[in-house]
Amino acid sequence: MEFKVKGTSYCNEDGEKRQEIIQKVIKTYIDNESIEKEELYDGNTNKDIKDYDLKVSIYEGIPFLAKLKKNKYKDENCIEVYLLDYYKNPKMVGYVPKELVSSIFDDIDEDEEILAEIVGGKYKEYDILEDKVVIDDMGIYGIKINYITREERNKIKTKNKIEEQKQINKREYNKRQQIKSLTTELTICIFLGMLGGHKFYKGEIKKGILYLFTGGILGIGWLIDIIKLLIEF
Repeated sequence: MEFKVKGTSYCNEDGEKRQEIIQKVIKTYIDNESIEKEELYDGNTNKDIKDYDLKVSIYEGIPFLAKLKKNKYKDENCIEVYLLDYYKNPKMVGYVPKELVSSIFDDIDEDEEILAEIVGGKYKEYDILEDKVVIDDMGIYGIKINYITREERNKIKTKNKIEEQKQINKREYNKRQQIKSLTTELTICIFLGMLGGHKFYKGEIKKGILYLFTGGILGIGWLIDIIKLLIEF
């Protein structure tokens, strides 16, 4: 469920402008070198913007953290949106759209951090008349949130657990197969190693022929191979 936060161009109750709050939050990340230059404009170079005719905002694609908080406004339920700065300090920057409040109000975990994206502000786009990429400063920052409901989160967790179990099962199966293969190779090596049997078993034909005509390299190679196989168990 993706939505754009409402009221980001207004002021909070203490009179502080939300646009200034958003800029201050961004600054804490920049000051702490948490935003790389290569991440700006969603990682697109000027050539990308020209070739694909893109219009990309400066912080597009960069994840920021936010929290949702339940509240009341004129006796009606509302959900406040708090953007977290680099130090995890919550800053109130707007509201969840009114039409979505009832559908997610009871679902919200106020302690949970969610991902937000800051859009707007400066944009880069290709100007066909000037034949170059230009920067437009829209001045207004917006915030987009892709909210994942509890049901969707549980589905993701279940899916991840299933995939994790599949990987565990696969590793265990591979381990059993490896042990089975080593056991077979060791058995062949012990009884037919002097004749290169274990080398032929592994498809190492040239080494097998060498062992065959040298008696397992005078028995030394044969003994070394047995020791190596025992160590692998």
